[in-house]
Amino acid sequence: MEEVRKKEKEEERLKKHLNKLDKEKDALEIEKKRFYESQKEQELDMMRSYQSVERMRAACGPYDSKIMRLLDEKQSLLDSIKKEDKKCEEEFREEMRKESQRIEKEREETYQKLKRGKDQEKNN
Repeated sequence: MEEVRKKEKEEERLKKHLNKLDKEKDALEIEKKRFYESQKEQELDMMRSYQSVERMRAACGPYDSKIMRLLDEKQSLLDSIKKEDKKCEEEFREEMRKESQRIEKEREETYQKLKRGKDQEKNN
């Protein structure tokens, strides 16, 4: 009787752990979605900034060399920000990939433990 009680508690614990992992997976998906939505917004802002610089360049006359230098600096800053954004996006993707793998591995291990417990129960 005590052995049955132990197995039931272990099964319940494993089921709760699977549920927790499912919630972690869902939270990870939400985090990914938010990140990519934010990235889209940033890309639109960058595109608008690049277009603004190009419009200002087109409006400059032949004697506006100081303004052109400032626009070049702004273009350079935009390029640096874009490069840094790409780096951050790659790091984020790698972190999310690792976390997804960890969750899936843990889910599989937990599921196998749960299955072994049920198989042992059937054999007894």
